[in-house]
Amino acid sequence: MKSAKDPAGIEAGVSVVMSCYNSAKRLPETLSHLARQNLLESTAWELIVVVDKDSPDDTAAVAARIWLEAGAPCPLRLMEEARPGKSSALETGYTAALYETVVTVDDDNWLDPQYLNIAFEMISEHPEIGIIGGRMTAVPEVTPPKWFPQVQHFYAVGAQGNASGNITNEKAYVAGAGMVLRKSAYEELRRLNFSFVLTGGQRGKLTVGEDTELCLALALCGHQIWYDDRLNLCHFIPQGRLTANYVLKLNRSIMRGGITATVYWAQLFHPEEASMSIYWMQWRRKLWWSIKDVVKALCARSSWLCARLSFEAFMHHCISPMSYWRAKRELASRVLTLAKAGKLKQQEMAVARAKDRD
Repeated sequence: MKSAKDPAGIEAGVSVVMSCYNSAKRLPETLSHLARQNLLESTAWELIVVVDKDSPDDTAAVAARIWLEAGAPCPLRLMEEARPGKSSALETGYTAALYETVVTVDDDNWLDPQYLNIAFEMISEHPEIGIIGGRMTAVPEVTPPKWFPQVQHFYAVGAQGNASGNITNEKAYVAGAGMVLRKSAYEELRRLNFSFVLTGGQRGKLTVGEDTELCLALALCGHQIWYDDRLNLCHFIPQGRLTANYVLKLNRSIMRGGITATVYWAQLFHPEEASMSIYWMQWRRKLWWSIKDVVKALCARSSWLCARLSFEAFMHHCISPMSYWRAKRELASRVLTLAKAGKLKQQEMAVARAKDRD
């Protein structure tokens, strides 16, 4: 199917990128939802499934069979990734994507039928957008614990903004599940020699943060991060991820990635302040959260799990100033390069707006 090209020379259409490791059991439901997307016939799209080469099951074969049984509504491209880490698979998928609108779908994400249509519309109509996130609803395999609603944000469940629109100044990141990425914006990062520091899930290890790093890097580079309440997807949560032990491990992984994210965040929101002052600003914030959650637990208005999560985050921050200082030193050149590119982009946009007014 032919499609028009955007000003950056990339074809207007939708590329769905899915990274997989041991995903065979989860793919049937995920792919069946993808096959029911209500895209206009004039909109070209493709599905790219990037499979870890060490995946112990037959993920690639299952993906091909399920997609064929669903009627193969768009071309399926199967790719193998030798490097560990979800970020490596995403880099491969994003680079291979043919179209300007790139949607990241995890193997446990069930997209609403209008998801790709809305994503394509938003990327096409708002050139200032670099990334968009949506609203996620949990679909637990079993009845979740009583504490689940209080910690569902760890699973990226719920709204990702106070209202639909630009959230760059609010928090400047969205979850990777269902993330809508502008391909030409990602290509800008590649030209600036960007590569992920946070690698995402690695062959059975619980590591996170690649989605936050990508959002913050694009925000530094002058692109906006948006939330759209119309982008709805369901997140299937297996029984093994509905335990307090899993949430604690997830929290510790988030904390480790948070050191890197803080370096980006400091350059984006407080570029003129001393780096350690930003660190201690967060120390005070985490201390307040910890005290507040302990009080809530004592008053039986919250679970002790929430109090423990906040306390662990505070203690991790107390013992990691050297880690933050090292990350700041290692990432200094990278974040400054991105920030300079962002300032240049803003200047160019200001000149273009002035010409339009004239």
